[in-house]
Amino acid sequence: MDPNFDIICISTQEWDDLWTRKQRFFQHLARQGHRVLYVERQLHLLGYVNYFKSQWRRIYRWLQPPRQIEPNLFLVSPPLLLPFFLMYPAINRLNARILRPFIRRQMRRLGVENPVLWIYPLNSFELAGAFGERLRVYDCVDEWSAFKGLLRPDVMRNYEQALIRASDVVLVTRPELLAEREPLARRVHWVPNAAEIEHFAATLRPETDIPADIAALPQPVIGFVGSVQYWLDFDLLQFLAESRPGWSFVFVGPVGHRAAVESLSALPNVHLLGRRPYAQLPGYIKAFRACLNPFKTDSLGTATDPLKLYEYLATGKPVVSVDIPAARRFAPVVRIGSTAADFLAELDDIVANGHPRQAEQLALAQQHTWQARFAQVEEILREALDENRN
Repeated sequence: MDPNFDIICISTQEWDDLWTRKQRFFQHLARQGHRVLYVERQLHLLGYVNYFKSQWRRIYRWLQPPRQIEPNLFLVSPPLLLPFFLMYPAINRLNARILRPFIRRQMRRLGVENPVLWIYPLNSFELAGAFGERLRVYDCVDEWSAFKGLLRPDVMRNYEQALIRASDVVLVTRPELLAEREPLARRVHWVPNAAEIEHFAATLRPETDIPADIAALPQPVIGFVGSVQYWLDFDLLQFLAESRPGWSFVFVGPVGHRAAVESLSALPNVHLLGRRPYAQLPGYIKAFRACLNPFKTDSLGTATDPLKLYEYLATGKPVVSVDIPAARRFAPVVRIGSTAADFLAELDDIVANGHPRQAEQLALAQQHTWQARFAQVEEILREALDENRN
């Protein structure tokens, strides 16, 4: 394998969004000597209006050259696109005509040639083959057709099938995502998420401070860390908070504009703290008596592989989850609440009796480091590149 190949990542996230595997993978690959051009998420004109407060710079940022944020790692923001491209293939083709020359221009600026093209958004199958790439990777991290917004599920499924066929390698985060993709893929690999174990293990250290805004809340504190989005089960959360008015229910993370939090946030024992710096998360979780994984158990929730599960494991704090496959994989260390009443009963038991499986949980967390995932991905790339060359 050529140790110096370049990479273009077509992402669904801004670099400064809450970090997921996307930022982890490409920061690591850049630090291994690969030049990475990270193309931030595609934003259409209507989305720009919705996200104006946070995205107003996008109106001109696409005119700027790639922004280097550390050695070998460059970011670009694509121009604003036409809306409805996840509903109408003709519009997606028009947008691809905008994106292809834009990305080629960034490649020329950096001297990128024959890159590995790594794609996240399904509609970007239209970009496959446009950049003289030596390898194409599709990283499937969700059941995209189950998302809400300006999309049609049938169109999303067609886009994904086209992307799988255009890819040399398909990665999936959950075994449940394999079934429909494996027959279409040349190579498909299960690469789960992971956690920065040492960072979250700081929760266990005496010197880790608990931030003042959570330290002052009544105990026990039952907590959630991550994006508060429409895919959380707000009916479940409201039931829990109303059933235990003496407990504090804390949410550390940004609130999405489609998240129906009005009734929940009106409860006096519910605290939406907003996004907090990554460095402070162990301190917040240190205040938790238990950690929540409250996804809806629909087609989106059952296919997800929540990063927070791995991060919770590394803290040693007890975890209660809804009944989804990703959580069942870690049972009984992760407790499963199949119904709202079961979920509450698990929390009651934790508050009353503590966490007898902590040592087992910490040992389990050590099996899911980012270093292990990086090694797995590097081996997959090495094999695929060698096979393509031969």
